[in-house]
Amino acid sequence: MTTKRCKTVLARTHAEFLNKTFGTNYKQWMKTTWKYSESVSVWMVRFYGEHSEFRNRFLDGGETIHEEYVGNQPEQFPYGMRVVVSIEERSGYRQYQIKGLFRFCPKESNVRLHVYRRVSDEEAIRWVPCIYENK
Repeated sequence: MTTKRCKTVLARTHAEFLNKTFGTNYKQWMKTTWKYSESVSVWMVRFYGEHSEFRNRFLDGGETIHEEYVGNQPEQFPYGMRVVVSIEERSGYRQYQIKGLFRFCPKESNVRLHVYRRVSDEEAIRWVPCIYENK
């Protein structure tokens, strides 16, 4: 199995990130998720900070994600796959680091804890080739 490097994109907003990465033409995009296809969404989130409703963490060297709800119960139960994008604030811009394509694991999850596991690069390239660097 080969390992490909996912993109890092510098942008001021979610809209600018989506436009640069996926060729959209948004002036603004305020939500943390964007529907790429019927099976795949893009999830732009900050990790390792506790927010009012949830806590997101990478485990197993970045192969597993725990999305833990600490506030109100989530309205929807997730499904399918997510392109996971970690956001870090920088001086005057944000660094959007694409972490890969992750699949929801319903057998390991419950209403408060959603578990995602990273799929292989080969599978991810079939679903979302634009998340990888062209090298």
